[in-house]
Amino acid sequence: MRSLLSWLIIIISIPILFADQISPAWFWPLGFLSYLIPIVLLIHVIIVIYAVCKLKGILIIKHAGVLILGGRFLLRTVAFHSPSTSPDEKTISVLSYNVRVFDVYQHLHKDDPSKPIQLLNWVTQEESDIKCFQEFYNLDSSKIYNSLKKISRQGSYRYYFTKVFKNEEGAAFGIATFSRFPIIKYESIPFQHSKNKALCTDLKVGEDTIRILNVHFQSIHLDEENLIDYEEYEKTKTKIRSLFLTLKKGFQKRAEQLKEVEIYIQNSPYPVILCGDLNDLPYSYTYTRLNKFLNNAFEKAGNGFGFTHNGKLNFLRIDNQFFDSRFQIHSFETIHSIKFSDHYPIKAVYSLSK
Repeated sequence: MRSLLSWLIIIISIPILFADQISPAWFWPLGFLSYLIPIVLLIHVIIVIYAVCKLKGILIIKHAGVLILGGRFLLRTVAFHSPSTSPDEKTISVLSYNVRVFDVYQHLHKDDPSKPIQLLNWVTQEESDIKCFQEFYNLDSSKIYNSLKKISRQGSYRYYFTKVFKNEEGAAFGIATFSRFPIIKYESIPFQHSKNKALCTDLKVGEDTIRILNVHFQSIHLDEENLIDYEEYEKTKTKIRSLFLTLKKGFQKRAEQLKEVEIYIQNSPYPVILCGDLNDLPYSYTYTRLNKFLNNAFEKAGNGFGFTHNGKLNFLRIDNQFFDSRFQIHSFETIHSIKFSDHYPIKAVYSLSK
């Protein structure tokens, strides 16, 4: 009976561990299956520990084999790297941060009215060479939220490119890339039927040229505060049904958006750094597909679990940097001390390989 249960767990686990290989645009249930991958790995870890304690060799071999099969996911989940030394060559530092419209709305800063000013001061004064922002916000007429002027002038970033949409008051919402290196070419990457966006900027860095892709893939719009209402069963059921449809749409949209971004990776004549808010887990098709072309900065230089979501679901790593093999990475950090947004900023330092 135990042997039968063991084989049943293995048979169920194997298709789940390959759910990240097929596009949800073709078969959307695979998007949900990919969420089960960490649970599957944990189950097999527990079984292996039990088998070791009970000296059950066959059980160890079977379930350790499954863990080897899913080994790439373990590397995406947790990383350990020794502290980096200062490189001799010239480095390029890149910051990526979903700034949640600089907390402009009252409900976002009701606990601390000074949060928007603190957030804008931090992103302005932070010293990275390149800054990629998602959920960017600018209002030229505001002394607080004139973020383009503050970051470009006070922060000494002469070069920037934004793609935004404006409301009736002239407030701009979108995505922005700032650089201390000259931008020699820029282009917005179109996402059909979505407010999410991506930018491509080619930068002149000394004698070299590099390509920066700043992406914000389809958002989930998850209401963490009010998802479960224990006193209102029918409301909770409606919210869960709505969440299911939102997640399904997100899986499909991100797969479509990824196709557009892949073109700018594969056709790039220059080394690529891609960063931004994927709105997807490290076990997803989005992450796996990007990892076919580029290395992941957290995997190569991060430490711990690197969770990037600042909220009740604080075990999520949805913000990432990926880089071309022509770069050498020296450090990667999720900056957990900066808690102004519902995301933490992530920063990496690179140099071009000689």
